[in-house]
Amino acid sequence: MSDEINKSHDNVVKNMLGREGNVKDFVRYYLPKEVTKDLDLETLEVSSHSYVSDHLKESLSDLVMRIQMYNGDLADVYILIEHKSDMEAWTKLQLLKYMNRLNFCFRACTQKMPRRYLEC
Repeated sequence: MSDEINKSHDNVVKNMLGREGNVKDFVRYYLPKEVTKDLDLETLEVSSHSYVSDHLKESLSDLVMRIQMYNGDLADVYILIEHKSDMEAWTKLQLLKYMNRLNFCFRACTQKMPRRYLEC
């Protein structure tokens, strides 16, 4: 896929899901009830932050949100969207890699993890 098409796809995803009304509907209808039942979607705030590194931006889009839970805690919600034209055999392993990378990036930002342990 050309860079121009990838950037266009990324822009569509960001514009569509970057609007709080659209992302509330996305969270409400596409995430499992077990995930959303404790979230007060009226408090959802979309962040402009991205955890996707520059070399992965050609095939990935992400969306970072903060939502108040009904028990008073704050929840950070992260949605990762990969642009694929078809399902590949190793897709689940790829997603696990991205989730692991996000966890390391989050820990580095919040717990002062030494940069030598990750590439963010």
